[in-house]
Amino acid sequence: MDQSSKHWKGSILRFRGRHAQWFYKDLKFQKLDWSIFDFEDTNLGRVDLCYDRKLKASDKDLNLFFENSSKQINSKKDNRSAKSDNNILRVGKLSSSNFFRVYLKPNGRELRFEIELKKTVVKNFQHYFFTDQFETFEELLTTHFYNQAIQLFDLENSYCDWLLANFRQVKKPPLEEVLINYSSTSYLIEKPMHDLTKVEFFYRLIQLLNYIKCLEGSSKSISMGDRTYKIFQFPVNSFLEFIGKPKNNHYQVKKLVEFLKSLQTIEPISENFSDGGFRRYVAFPYLKVERKKGWWVELSICEELYLYRYPFHLPETFLNYRDNFELKVKFILLQSFCNISVQKEFPTQEFLGRVSISTSKSAKLKNCIVRVLHELKDLKVIEPEFEILTKQNRLKEVSTLTSNLVSRSKSIF
Repeated sequence: MDQSSKHWKGSILRFRGRHAQWFYKDLKFQKLDWSIFDFEDTNLGRVDLCYDRKLKASDKDLNLFFENSSKQINSKKDNRSAKSDNNILRVGKLSSSNFFRVYLKPNGRELRFEIELKKTVVKNFQHYFFTDQFETFEELLTTHFYNQAIQLFDLENSYCDWLLANFRQVKKPPLEEVLINYSSTSYLIEKPMHDLTKVEFFYRLIQLLNYIKCLEGSSKSISMGDRTYKIFQFPVNSFLEFIGKPKNNHYQVKKLVEFLKSLQTIEPISENFSDGGFRRYVAFPYLKVERKKGWWVELSICEELYLYRYPFHLPETFLNYRDNFELKVKFILLQSFCNISVQKEFPTQEFLGRVSISTSKSAKLKNCIVRVLHELKDLKVIEPEFEILTKQNRLKEVSTLTSNLVSRSKSIF
């Protein structure tokens, strides 16, 4: 236990290794009295999570894995750097909120993948810890751990076999129920949307979530029961400008207001208890739109939805779309991104077969597919080579797509 200093009054409790496990177990099974803590001034300072992967006879050179992983991470544009030495791969600075490291354990038989969560990141989870919601706390931490690892490492490498296999089994948080009618990732995979209205709603919702993340500094938090909600205020024209729409266009303002109204049609989140009881809460319980020197919005959003991290990297170009053709193309790609499979597929034949349009519009749609996929390639979101599955079931690898190739393809990988 670290005591107060002249600059700060209070105490810090630190538990390492097995002691941390025992402390957490005692808390979980209510062997300690939480009431001794003043939660208004208590914060969770750090949480470590890890996975130990047993080495296999078929594994290749470990140093090569570290070297290639380091190069792959350093090539990304997310401001994280990696370096490897002495059988340890470090990602980020030791002081960063998400510090990841991979190292060979002293027994020489296991490779440990470990993350340290600190600062603002760990505070996102402390509500569930301090309110004894340990199952939710563990689910959210586990999902965060796997999301971070998937972003960093090559899933096709043998040392990451556990990552791909286990991620499929990670239980998703209650957020999945929030968008069950529109945009939960499982819903996107299992029930492709052909209704343009629903597609537009889903896209506008992603735009809204990205926009309010930029307003974090001006938000307020309130509690209702054991739920935390964030409250945001913003001018309508600012949001329209963010999504690339004319900010003073009456038609666009009217469409946005209708979208905001429809937020409260999203199905509530449900949690069932073993004794037959249940708890239900809505994603957007409060909404106000009023005109005061321009249109203003005030809304509240459940913290789970606000903190949700997509299971895919969302490039900035995906925040906007030029027309309905581009909207549909980008939506199909989002469905593909939601699939945990390493290889992503754009089902060109199925997609083009759904629409009945003129020859000139069909050509425009095919050009849109080419343009969007090349934008993703240029942004290094996808690999530089495309694999074309022709209608004759032959595979062809190309570095440049054309509308003619799209016409002749069954799918593009």
